[in-house]
Amino acid sequence: TEIYTLSLHDRSSDLCAGLWHVITGHEREILERFAFLGTVGFIYVFSTTYSGGARFDSIRNPNSIGMMLVGIIAASLVIRWLVIRFACLAVTFYILWATHSRSAIIAAIIIVASYLLLRWKDVPALGRVVVVMGAVLIVGVFLKYSGSLVDSSRALLTSSLEVDNRYRGMASGFSGRVQLWEIAIEAWREKPIGGIGYRVHEYYPGLELTAHNGYLALLMETGVLGALFVLLIVFSGLRELVTQVRQGSVIARIGLSLVIGYLFISFFERYLFNFGTPTSILMLMFLLIPSYRHRMPSHGRLGAPLFGGTAVSYLADGRIRLPQCADWR
Repeated sequence: TEIYTLSLHDRSSDLCAGLWHVITGHEREILERFAFLGTVGFIYVFSTTYSGGARFDSIRNPNSIGMMLVGIIAASLVIRWLVIRFACLAVTFYILWATHSRSAIIAAIIIVASYLLLRWKDVPALGRVVVVMGAVLIVGVFLKYSGSLVDSSRALLTSSLEVDNRYRGMASGFSGRVQLWEIAIEAWREKPIGGIGYRVHEYYPGLELTAHNGYLALLMETGVLGALFVLLIVFSGLRELVTQVRQGSVIARIGLSLVIGYLFISFFERYLFNFGTPTSILMLMFLLIPSYRHRMPSHGRLGAPLFGGTAVSYLADGRIRLPQCADWR
C-alpha cells in the first residue's frame, strides 16, 4: 500500500510538471480563468449555504476552504482587467474572513504583500509617490487617533481571529496543535533516519487528528533522509522562481508569492505536499516550473469558448488556444 501511494503521488508530481508543456504561452489566461470561475463558484456556494454566525464550513472543513481561497486570491493578482481583479480579491477575502482560518488569512496577506513587493520596481515613479504619501497619511491618522484605532483593531482581530477564544485562542496552544507537535517530535525520535512510513503518521497513537504541521509530518514519516530530498525540491523550485522573477516574469511573481504563503500554511496544516486542493496542485506546479519555460513552443487553440456554448475545452488540430484579455471586456 505504501509503495502504491508513493507511486500515485509520483505520478501526480509528474502530471504537475508536465502540464507546463500544455499551457505554455497561455499561463496567464488559464490563471485568469481559474480565479474568475473560482470566485463565481464560491459566491454561489457562500450565498446559498452560509447563514452567518459560525465559521463558513458548509462544503468542507473551514481550513480546507481557506486553502482553496488562498489559491484563488493568488491567481486573481494576474488578472489584467483591474475591475475584475479587485472584485475577485474583495469577494474572496470576504469569504476567507468568514472561514476564520487564521493561517489561510495570514497566508493570503503574505501572498499579496509579497507580490506587491516583487513588482515594486515596475511601479511608475508617480505611483510610488502616491503609495508612500498614502502610507504616511495612514500612519499620521493612526498616531492622532491611536486610542480608538488600536481598540477597534484589537476588537476586530479578537472577534475574527478568536485570539481570546478558550478553544482556539493563544492559551489553547494553537487549538491544541502544540501538544500534537510534541507527540510528532517524540515519534520522529523513534526512527529519525528513515521515518515511520509515508502518510501513516495519522495512525500513530495520539495523532489521529494529524500532526497539523506539514514539516513535522514529513520528518516523522520519511525521516531525515526523506525530508532532505523533499526540501531540496522546495529550495530548487524557489531558486528557479526567483531567477525568473529577476527576468521579469509575471507568472513567476505569482508563483513565488503563492509558494511563500503556502509554506507558511504548512506550519499549521497536515501535509507539506498535498493533492487534495487546487491550491496545493498549483503550488506544486510552480515549484516544478521548468527553467526553459520561455523556450518551450506555444501549443494550439481552445475550441470551446469560456462564456457561451459548451464549457468543455477540447483539443482541435492538436493545439490549444485561449482567449486574450480583450475577450474579458
